[in-house]
Amino acid sequence: MNSKRCFTVALAIGALSASCVQDTVLEESTMTTLNDTGGIARSADERLELRFPTGALDAETDITITTHRDLTFPRAKTPIYEFGPDGIQFDRKVMIRVTGLVSEVELMVAQIDGEHAYRLPSSQWDPSTGEITAELEHFSSYAVLTVYTPCGGLTCGDSCVVCDPLDPTCVEPPPSSKACNQAGLCVEAALPMCSNPPPRDGGTPIDAGPAVDAGTRDGGSVVTDAGTRDGGASTPDAGMPYCSDVAVQRPQPLVDILLVIDTSCSMSEEQTGLASQFPTLLDTLVQNNADFQIGTTTMETGAGGTQGALQGAVPVLTSTTPNLATEFANNVVLGTMSPGSAQDESGLTAMKMNLMHPMAASLHRQDSSLTVILVSDEPEQSIETVEHYVNYALAFKGPYGDRRLQINAISGDTPGGCTGPNGSATASPRYIHAASLTDGVFTSVCAASYATALTDLGEMSYGYEFLFDLSQVPTSTATLEVLVDGVPVSPGPATGWSYDGALNAIVFEEFGVPDPSSTVEIRYDCP
Repeated sequence: MNSKRCFTVALAIGALSASCVQDTVLEESTMTTLNDTGGIARSADERLELRFPTGALDAETDITITTHRDLTFPRAKTPIYEFGPDGIQFDRKVMIRVTGLVSEVELMVAQIDGEHAYRLPSSQWDPSTGEITAELEHFSSYAVLTVYTPCGGLTCGDSCVVCDPLDPTCVEPPPSSKACNQAGLCVEAALPMCSNPPPRDGGTPIDAGPAVDAGTRDGGSVVTDAGTRDGGASTPDAGMPYCSDVAVQRPQPLVDILLVIDTSCSMSEEQTGLASQFPTLLDTLVQNNADFQIGTTTMETGAGGTQGALQGAVPVLTSTTPNLATEFANNVVLGTMSPGSAQDESGLTAMKMNLMHPMAASLHRQDSSLTVILVSDEPEQSIETVEHYVNYALAFKGPYGDRRLQINAISGDTPGGCTGPNGSATASPRYIHAASLTDGVFTSVCAASYATALTDLGEMSYGYEFLFDLSQVPTSTATLEVLVDGVPVSPGPATGWSYDGALNAIVFEEFGVPDPSSTVEIRYDCP
């Protein structure tokens, strides 16, 4: 092998198309000869470069980059760049870097194959510098695209699909009919999308989320009684038959916690720091009288990885678990793997895999709240959009999923990462974005304390039942009366209730959820 480093560059100008205007060059190519010592190849427009580490090539090779300005592609922010020799494989990954980009939305590097685009899992977009990077294992055609957002450019109530239409490998999650809600998420279209009261943070209202079939819930036993009303001023005419459904609010909030922990080679300090702060988490759960369950999985989503399975000799921790603090430490100090092993920094994929994993079903209780805590010192590398994974988790939590789900991030600060008592970290805007979509919180993984992410587990009503089914369909919603411990409660936003016809249920608003062990009675005219 010739070990002499070569760095010759030749520029070839493609033939002009007949449709060119003002002598615009529609296709330009560069050729850079490199060998096993590595080097850099640049495109003719100088916006793109390929960085070859030592050992990526095993022989002297002519690297070509063709810039196709004559080709258009949906959502493209750059021309299509074709790399050659086509299909060449590398012994070490080659980095692609594109600069001079301006975008208000997330960007990705994608492989272009005809009319299809496939996001590179390693894409990292930095809006502060206007550059994007990714790793290549082989050559093909590539471009920088805006990341698909199901509700991008749509208004509340418009029909939407979760899967990127450019990616034929994506499988659309149920249900089949979805619409955009006021938070910009693509959710079940069966529920009202655009007329909800403001959320707890006073920001943009968030829709109830995906719906599942209404069924019996564990908010308490339901007793139905038929009788006649007393003919008072606030009730229908005397003698009208009515139903009375009675349920009891659960005595404790149900809180399930899933920790998704990065096990890459730089995470030992962070795992130890998390274990040492378990008393902070436990104090929060005890002070709120929570009926809690805690499980842990890793970000090892590839072949040979944990793929969402719960970890530890005691995979589900509760208040009755012996030696609780010790078992928590055993479950979160998971050790580290070599870089890239089992695709070990795809936290959102790991969360989704856990929700799908049959052995994790014991952690996830029906109608409980779910707090997911993502812990990593590297950027999130899942292949789909952040919205894709949030939508899946919302659907998993069923009706009004946004009130049962919170995602917290313990990760690198944006835009430039961080350094602190628990080590250093690269910025991870995707984890922070996932938290923001669910009213979750962010804590720097470099900080000495993770208290914010371990103590903010939702509002006071988080984990209590707020959705109460009716045993029969009212003949008129105007006859609905709701009493809590015998006291009438008025319908309305914030502290009242509303009737959900799709679920045939009374929905208490965020700050009107009945107190623990209180009795809820719902009266209405029925057949």
